[in-house]
Amino acid sequence: MTPTPPPARAWPRLAVAFVAYGLAVLAAPRLSAPPAPLALDADATRPSAARARAVLTRLLGDEAPHPVGTSAHAAVVERLTAEIRALGIEPRVEESLAAGHNGVVTRVRNVVARVPGRNGSGRAVALAAHHDSVGAGPGAADDGAGVAAALEVVRALQAGTPLEHDLVLLVTDGEEVDLSGAWAFVRGSPDARDVRAVVNLEARGTTGRAHLFQTGPGVGDAIARFGALAPNPATSSLSAFVYDVLPNDTDLSVFLAAGWTGLNLAFIGDVRRYHTPRDDLAHLDDRSLQHLADGALSAVRALDGLDLATPHAARGERVWHDVLGVGVVSWPRGWSAALACAALLALGCAAFRWRTRPREVAAGALALCAALAGSALLATGLALLAARGHDAPDPWFAAPDAWAALGRGTGLLGAVLAAALPFARRARAAALFTGTWLAVAALGLVVALLAPGACPPLVAPAVSAGIAALALGRAPGPLRIASATIVAFAAGAALWLPFLTGIEEALGYTAGAVPGALAGLAAGALLPLLAPPRRAALFAAGALALGAAGLAALAPDRSPSAPVWTNVVHVQSADAQQLVVQTFGRRAPPELGAGPIETGRPEGWSGLVPRGFVLGAARHAEPPPEADIEVLAERPTGRHLRLRLRSARGAPVLALELPEGVRALAVRSGSLELDGDPPRGTRILFAGIGPEGLQVELLEERPGPHVLRAADLAPGLPAAIAYPLVPDPAQVPRGRGHGSLVVTTLAF
Repeated sequence: MTPTPPPARAWPRLAVAFVAYGLAVLAAPRLSAPPAPLALDADATRPSAARARAVLTRLLGDEAPHPVGTSAHAAVVERLTAEIRALGIEPRVEESLAAGHNGVVTRVRNVVARVPGRNGSGRAVALAAHHDSVGAGPGAADDGAGVAAALEVVRALQAGTPLEHDLVLLVTDGEEVDLSGAWAFVRGSPDARDVRAVVNLEARGTTGRAHLFQTGPGVGDAIARFGALAPNPATSSLSAFVYDVLPNDTDLSVFLAAGWTGLNLAFIGDVRRYHTPRDDLAHLDDRSLQHLADGALSAVRALDGLDLATPHAARGERVWHDVLGVGVVSWPRGWSAALACAALLALGCAAFRWRTRPREVAAGALALCAALAGSALLATGLALLAARGHDAPDPWFAAPDAWAALGRGTGLLGAVLAAALPFARRARAAALFTGTWLAVAALGLVVALLAPGACPPLVAPAVSAGIAALALGRAPGPLRIASATIVAFAAGAALWLPFLTGIEEALGYTAGAVPGALAGLAAGALLPLLAPPRRAALFAAGALALGAAGLAALAPDRSPSAPVWTNVVHVQSADAQQLVVQTFGRRAPPELGAGPIETGRPEGWSGLVPRGFVLGAARHAEPPPEADIEVLAERPTGRHLRLRLRSARGAPVLALELPEGVRALAVRSGSLELDGDPPRGTRILFAGIGPEGLQVELLEERPGPHVLRAADLAPGLPAAIAYPLVPDPAQVPRGRGHGSLVVTTLAF
């Protein structure tokens, strides 16, 4: 029969477990917060958030959104070149027509400058950010912060030790439109042939630490150097693994496709403000700006230390994870499985020396597995349950603070409920310790074999637990087991819990299985303190879990600090006019009426008009795009034509819908010509087009007559069209924002 500790000693250990977990949850975000910003008079060799903010304030001017092709965009380019000249280097504006990876043809204006290195090899490291914004917001964080941080890094490098290699400062255009500026640079810039590695700066929010979240091949040594150089490093090969499986792209995706390697840094806190008017100077956190600039300088120096003449495959790969921003734990990728096996061996030896019963050790392992599964299922179930009671399909963007508390708070409770009662009562504390950590090490071994980059959060704590177990000697008493449990838990929590916030912000709370599993892993590490569990404590934990779920369910769908995203687009053709209201909530806004409302996308202009609630609308007097066709040659197979297309109202976005049997041969805008063939297909989008418009050469592959449709998209609603919703501070446009699409047809 399994011995049971005296009742008087169970409650203190239970209290220690709750207190340890609570302290870790409260301390981890504070210990991993961005650093304090440096002032204007800070050391000239270090980046300063105050200096970067001053630059950013000048760049943004009146903080008007500046998507490609707008007058605000042109003004930002002029101010940017002036800021670079103030650093003592001469910028070059590279203007071109470029087609991105989705085929959008964009007129881009990349700004490029070069700072010579010491070795004169001609090889270069690039520091990249993008200067265009979306139509809905001024882009103070995305990516004004990246541009300002890059300029501050260049200034700091000039004040300190120069790089070995040349530095190419690359401020791309059109990142928000199909990554077009990055494609234009790698295909046509004279500096592109010298670049071997790049640091890219981004933002998907306005606060938080700047994470090094994506890497290219052959940067193992650079990661180790980054960990040593960066103040408060925030990075994990698990982040890189997760990002690689997500369908997301930044300019670095283009650079990696070009054969370069690189490092990508971004902060993602308060993602609710991403691509909205709240992405402004007032909401940009100076601590995040400081951390981004610090990380950028460290990343540039880390890549500069690589032998850029060596192929990527010849350089070593590593896995890594930061520890509360104090440093980075890393090791060669090939060591991962061996380290997991070493942890298994150490814990197995401890179980043998302590004469634990195999079935008790197995109960401990099952307890941890149940903790992981139970906590993940609990977090997912509660998220889905609360989502059903909210207008927003994923309430994480509307009430993230409440959900963060729920995710962390119920992780322990879910683990206790799922694991402690059925399994923990069957094992003594020593067996629970070895069993739970053997399970962690075994999971680490599986992950190390299948996806090595994701293994550090499992392997590193398991190794710590193995060392702690060996240090206990033979037959340790309950107090020593409790001490080892706290040590191993601290090692794991230092890696798991700070990462929890980033996962929640990146994936959302309805993807609660991942943060739930992390919380359950941390809670499961404390199971040795809960042997045997008290039923009353478990019932109390369940009550707290239900209370937390209730609080989260009562959180508002939207508030001024957490607005819901809503876009309105007016669509007008010769014979119809409609409004499309796109809201990220489930229900139609009440102002649209109580009757049935058509949902869809009028006119079929995918990529320009969002799918949403479709209403009738008034007509306005703004002119349609001007289009005419000239026959260049008559051929037996069809006519060779030239289409001239321009927006009479100066809209920066044009769209062309070709009839079947007609394809585009070439595209020009003013003196610029698209390098390569135009995108195939019947619909072609053009962005950033100036008042000179476009010339598109067409070839008939099937005799006419044909009808061609063209459209232009201008930001904002026409003056004659009333906004259909009641102005609400808890409602903001997002992405391209409000717009006006005017369609014309041309027969030929």
